[in-house]
Amino acid sequence: MYAEMAQFYDELTTDVPYTAMAEYIETLFLKYGGKKPSLLLELACGTGSMTREMAKKGYDMIAVDYSSDMLTLAREKLDDIAPQPLLLCQRMEELNLYGTVDGVISCLDSVNYLSSQKALEQAFERVGLFLEEGGLFIFDLHTEYKLSRLAKETYVRETENVLCLWQTEWNEANRLARFDLDFFVREQDERYRRFSETHIERAHTLEEIDQALSKGGMTRLSALGEKKLRFQKETDDRIYIVAQKTETKG
Repeated sequence: MYAEMAQFYDELTTDVPYTAMAEYIETLFLKYGGKKPSLLLELACGTGSMTREMAKKGYDMIAVDYSSDMLTLAREKLDDIAPQPLLLCQRMEELNLYGTVDGVISCLDSVNYLSSQKALEQAFERVGLFLEEGGLFIFDLHTEYKLSRLAKETYVRETENVLCLWQTEWNEANRLARFDLDFFVREQDERYRRFSETHIERAHTLEEIDQALSKGGMTRLSALGEKKLRFQKETDDRIYIVAQKTETKG
């Protein structure tokens, strides 16, 4: 996943409101944590667009992604940022930092890519290991309501350089959505080259999220509607989870 597709990711996602997302996340840090974290980790950073937005707001950033192709593009995008964000090529389930961080974020349904309860718990255990006590972990999720509806449609996205077609299969028994994507890339001789990728997302329940957070020594503070300071509704396509590392008594 996100190998050859990486070079077209930004071109195909120009509608993602990164600035508004960054402002919302900062609002959540202030509302639930009372302050902005100084050292912030982004899990599954992709091409670095959100890392850049948060760095522009004054956060020192560590950005992690499993795709080396995405990280190559992130390095170019973050070249003018000072101090330079630290980029690490790691799976979420195998997160390994040099020390602790004050806050953690993960955006654009990256947590849905943890496609089993075991993977979810492993990732959250690693987050809890490197998150300071009292620190917040903020992430968003595609809901089951959205993922199940995607299977009813075929989607097309076209730019000057690439055409992307994708279809979704929904397995209700295990709440897995399979995205089969076909890309047609315009070459210099006007012919098209085709390549394909398959992506799997899981619709996690709040009970499963809470169980995984507990494994990492964290507690869910809230589940909110997309970029809104209200509790989630059944018809929300995306929700934001705010969790906190439990402070130990001593």
